[in-house]
Amino acid sequence: MYLEFQQDLDDGFILRTTFEFLEKKDTQTNEINFDSGYNQLENLIYPMNVSMIKSYPLINIYKVIFYDVLTKQVFLDSVNGLIHAMSLIVNKMNEIPPSIAQKT
Repeated sequence: MYLEFQQDLDDGFILRTTFEFLEKKDTQTNEINFDSGYNQLENLIYPMNVSMIKSYPLINIYKVIFYDVLTKQVFLDSVNGLIHAMSLIVNKMNEIPPSIAQKT
């Protein structure tokens, strides 16, 4: 998990992490499985106010925290939410067929 400050985001910062799927021989099949798994993850993660970006073979999950609402509790809740999302992703990745291996 990373704490990221971006120049174009003056009023907040980002908590983020990346998951990488390792490619095997049949890239097209892997991308289909990846898309299917991604869509299922999207349904699990978005209600937790965690955002995702898909860029095969990567999934980036992140949460933007704005300074005007930042308290210790908001920060801890955001970290816990991202950790929970990470746990759901790892569990879902373990369900994906063995044609795709995982690396986090």
